[in-house]
Amino acid sequence: MIFKAFDLERDAVSQGFELGVYDLVVAGSVLHATSDLAATMKNLRKLLKPRGNLLYFEMVPLLRPELNIMFGVLPGWWLSTEDWRVNSPLITEAQWDKLLQQTGFSGNDLIVRDYKSDSCHIWSLMVSTAEDKIQTTDAADCPIVLVLNPESTTQVALANIIQFTRKATIVPLSAIRDTRWTDSDVVISLLEVGESFVSNISESEFYDMKLLVQKANQLLWVATTTTKTEEHPWSNTMVGFFRTIRAESSQKHIVTLVIESEGGEVSETACADYISKVVKSVFEQGSSEIEFLVRGGLLNIGRLAKEISVDEQINSLVLPRLREEPWLPGRAVKLDAASPGILDSLQFSDDSAFYQRILDPEEVEIEVKAWPVNYQDLLIAQGHLEGDPDFGLGCAGEVTRLGAACHELKPGDRVVMAAIGTARTYPRGHIRTVAKIPDTMHFEDAVSSICPALTAYHSLVNLARIRKGDTILIHSAAGGTGQMAIWIAKTMGSRVLTTVGSVNERKLLRDEFAISEDDIFYNQDSSFTQGVMRVTGGKGVDIMLNDSSSGYNLRASWECLAPYGRFIEIGETENSSNAPLSVSPLRRNTSFFNVNVRHILQTNIELTHELLSNAMDLLAQGVLKFPFPKHIFPVSDIESAFRHVQNARNWGQVVVTIERDDLVKKLGCDTSTWKFDNEASYVVAGGLGGIGRSIVQWMVGKGAKNLIVLSRSGASSKAAIEMVSRLRAKGVTIITPRCDITSTEALVEVLEACNRTMPPIKGCINAANALQDAVFDNMSYAQWDLTLRTKAVSSWNLHQLLPDGLDFFVLVSSLAGVNGSSSQSNYGAGCAYQDELAKYRLSHGQKAVSFDLGWMRTIGVVAESEMYLRLMESIRDYVPVEEEELFALLDIYCDPSLPVLPPDQSQVLLGTQTKADVSRPLSSTMIRISGRNARNSRDQDVKDVAALFKKAEDPSNRLDIVLQALRDKLARLLYISADDIYLDKCLSDYGVDSLIAVEMVNWIIRDFRAVVAVFDIMGGKTIEAIASLIVERCGFYVENETK
Repeated sequence: MIFKAFDLERDAVSQGFELGVYDLVVAGSVLHATSDLAATMKNLRKLLKPRGNLLYFEMVPLLRPELNIMFGVLPGWWLSTEDWRVNSPLITEAQWDKLLQQTGFSGNDLIVRDYKSDSCHIWSLMVSTAEDKIQTTDAADCPIVLVLNPESTTQVALANIIQFTRKATIVPLSAIRDTRWTDSDVVISLLEVGESFVSNISESEFYDMKLLVQKANQLLWVATTTTKTEEHPWSNTMVGFFRTIRAESSQKHIVTLVIESEGGEVSETACADYISKVVKSVFEQGSSEIEFLVRGGLLNIGRLAKEISVDEQINSLVLPRLREEPWLPGRAVKLDAASPGILDSLQFSDDSAFYQRILDPEEVEIEVKAWPVNYQDLLIAQGHLEGDPDFGLGCAGEVTRLGAACHELKPGDRVVMAAIGTARTYPRGHIRTVAKIPDTMHFEDAVSSICPALTAYHSLVNLARIRKGDTILIHSAAGGTGQMAIWIAKTMGSRVLTTVGSVNERKLLRDEFAISEDDIFYNQDSSFTQGVMRVTGGKGVDIMLNDSSSGYNLRASWECLAPYGRFIEIGETENSSNAPLSVSPLRRNTSFFNVNVRHILQTNIELTHELLSNAMDLLAQGVLKFPFPKHIFPVSDIESAFRHVQNARNWGQVVVTIERDDLVKKLGCDTSTWKFDNEASYVVAGGLGGIGRSIVQWMVGKGAKNLIVLSRSGASSKAAIEMVSRLRAKGVTIITPRCDITSTEALVEVLEACNRTMPPIKGCINAANALQDAVFDNMSYAQWDLTLRTKAVSSWNLHQLLPDGLDFFVLVSSLAGVNGSSSQSNYGAGCAYQDELAKYRLSHGQKAVSFDLGWMRTIGVVAESEMYLRLMESIRDYVPVEEEELFALLDIYCDPSLPVLPPDQSQVLLGTQTKADVSRPLSSTMIRISGRNARNSRDQDVKDVAALFKKAEDPSNRLDIVLQALRDKLARLLYISADDIYLDKCLSDYGVDSLIAVEMVNWIIRDFRAVVAVFDIMGGKTIEAIASLIVERCGFYVENETK
C-alpha cells in the first residue's frame, strides 16, 4: 500500500499518477469539496481502467440548512464555482447520475442510502462504472472566442484565419461587457499581436481587460514580438501578470503564448498554427503546460535551472571560513569552540545577529576592552557544561549604545558589566548590571575583581552571615574568589584558615595577606582535615568555602564543619558530580549552600545589582583589593589564557585584554578585492527606501565616493536623512534630487545637471518601487499604472538615457514576477518587464542583470511592515533572503571585470523554494519523479551496510558496497528505482536539494563514520566520486574496527 497526496482538481499525470491503470477509486466525502465537479470527475475518469469502478460516499440532501450551519464555517465548504451550487456544495443522487454520464461514467449503478425516508436521509454510498471510451470534444467543435482590437489589421487578419479553420466568435475588447460565453469556451486574446497592448493601456482599456480576465474561465493570451525592437521587453509583462492571476483565481485555466522573431513580424498563418497547437495540447488534450514561447521557429516551454556556479560564489561570500583578521574594524564576533574539548579550536565566530538585534529599553551595549577567563569558561571549552552556554562571565569596556530607558549612562562611559556571554565584540547587559568605573581604574583591574567579589560577598555575607569570631576555611584561597573572601573575612573579624595547591600560593597568602603558616594547609589530599581539627581544638570551622575539593576531599571538608556551621559550595565541577555526602553533620544544625554566579547573573537582575553595588563600594573603600597576581593575555593569544587556567586555575586571576589591532582567528566569509571607482558616479534609483539604503551603504563600503540617489520625494524620511548625513560626514558625495524617473523629461534634466557637477556615470542599480497591492478584481487603474510605470518605465528610461558601456546595470526585481503573488498582479507585471529588459540589454551587448528577490528578512518593505511579513511567511514559494545574500549577488554582478553575459543568464532568482510544484510546470525540473519500480525499491530489505563495510577485505570491495548503498539510499529518498541511478551522474541531476543532502551526510557519518560536508554532496561530484570519498575517509574507521 502506497500513501500519496492527490489533488482532485489538478492534472493526475503532473502529480506522478499513471492514467487508465486503476481498477477502483474510493472517494469518501471529498468530491463535493472542489471548485468544479465536472473537472474533478473527468480527472478521476482518466485514472480508471475501462469498466473500472468509482466507489464514492457523499451527503446528498439538496437544501438542508443544518448542514450549512455545521460545515459552513469551514472554507472548503464554499469552493464550488458553478451557478447550480451557489447555496450548497452538495448535489442530489439524480444530479450525480447526470454528472457522471457527462464525464465518462455509466451513472449511478448502485445506491446504498443511510435511511429509507427522505426526512432523515443524508448519506449515500454510490457506485459507478467507467465507460469504455472517454467522450472528448472534437477540436472543430471546441468553442473559441477571439478578443481583439478591430483597428489592428494584423489582429483582424489573424482572427479571420483562425475563424476559417474552426468555429470562432470575434469580439472587440470594447464589446466585452455585452458579450456572453460559457465556462467551457476558450477565450483567445489577440490584443498583443502586432502591438504592445499593455505599454500604453488607457484607463478604459484597463477596465475592459479586467472584465475580460474576470469573465474568461479558459484564457489563452497571445503576444507577438520582435526582439530587436524597443517594444520587445513588454512582451513578457503579461506573462508575469497572469502568474499572479493564477494565484488569485486558481480555478481559472490561463495560458500564455509569446511568439518571438528576430527579424520581421511572424506571418499570421504561422501565428495561427502556433495558436492551434497550443489550444489542442492544453485545452483539448489536457496538457499541464501553461506558458509557451516560440523562439527560432520552435514552440518551447520554460523551466527553472539551478545556477551552480553562482550558488557556489554566493556561498563563498556568505558561508564563513576561518581566517586571521584584526579585532576591529570588522564584523562583530564572539568566542566559540569549534570542537569542544580541543583548546586550539578556539575561534571567534560571526555575532552579527546578536549585534544587529535592537536593544531593549533597559539594555546597554559596550565595546569590550577586557574580560576574565575563569574555570567555568574552561568547562565550556571542554564541553562539560550542560546546554550551549556562551563564554564570558563579566567584562569591562566603553558604552557604545543605550536602550531608550537608559538615562544614567552615555556613549563613551567606562563601565564594568556583570553578565554572561561577554566574550564578544559588543556584549550587552541590563542597565542594573552595569556600573561606571573611574578613569583611574584599569579595565583589567575592574574585570579581575567583579565576579570574584560578587561570589565572595554573596557566599559569606548573604548566605553564611559571617560575623566576628567565626572561623572560616577558604579552599583555593590564592584564587580570585579566595582572595576576595579573605578580605571580607578579615574585615568582619573572623579567623581565616586556608588551603593552597603550591608553595608559591602559600608564599602569596603569607606575604600579601598575613596568613599565619599554621593556618595554611595543602589541599592535594584530605590531610588538611587533621590540621583544621587540630587548630580548632577539634571543634571544626564555622564556615567552609569550598572551591577545589572533589569526591573524597569534598566529603572530608564536610566532616570538619562545626555545629551550626555553614558549608558554601562554589565549584562548578562539584555541582555536576553528584558526589554523595554524609547526612550526619546535618544533625548538628549545619547548612549546605550552593552558589552559582552564572545562574544569578542569568536569572536575578536585582540580586546582581545589589551584589555589584556592594562590591564596587568595598573596592572604592579599599576593603577589597584587586586579585594578585593578574595573568594578562592579549585576545590574539586566547588559547594561552585558557591553558593557564587549565594548568594553574587557582592562582591569581586570568584576564584577556583587547586592542583593536590584535590579530585573532575569525570565522568569516570570502571577500572580493575589487572596489568601485572613486572617480566615477553611480546611480541608485529608489536608494532611499529600506533595500535602497542598504545597497547604498554597501556600495560606500566597497569604495563608492560619488552617488546619485534618485527618488520621488528626496531625502525626507528620518532614516534617509540620517544615512545621507552619515555618508557625507565620511567624505562621500551623495546627491538626492527629487526626480520621477518614469518621466523622461525629469530624468533628462537631473542627469544633465549631474553631468556638470559629478564624475561620469559608470553603473546603475534600479531599486525603485511603489507597491499598490490589491486583488486584481478590486484594483484601480491608478494602482495599476503607478506600480507598473515605477518598475517598467523607470527601467527603460534609465536604459535609454544612461551612457553605453556601464560596468553594471542591476534591476532589483522580485519573485512576484516568477511565482505570482496574490494582490500584486501590477507588481508581478512590472517585475517580469524588468526580467525581459535585462535579457534585451545583454542581447544588444550591454551589461545587465535582473535580481528576482524573495522577501528580505531584515530590510525593505517586508521587514518594515507587519502585514507584509505575515503575508510572506504564509507563501510557500518564498524563503527569507538575508541582507548578506543580496550583497553577495551585488558583489558578483557589479564587478567591473565581469564580461557581458549571454542573454540566458540575465535573470537570477534568490529566495525561491527549490522543491517541485506540479501545479507550476516552470519548476517541474525540481520534481522527485516516482519511477516505474519505485515501490519495489522501497520494499527491498535494508541491508546492514555498516557491517558489510567493516567485513570487506580490500578497498575495491568497500567501494562496491558504498556504491550500492548510495544507490539504494537515493532510491528511497527520491522514490525512484535504483536501476535509474547512474554512477557517472551528479546528485543535482536527480533534483537532490540541501535537505536531502543533510540527511545523506548524517547517514554517511552514522553508517560509515566518514566525515563529509554538504558541499561534498552538492558540489558537482559524481556519485562514484562521492563513494570514493567515503571510502577514503572511512579508512581509519575500518582499520580500527577490524583490529
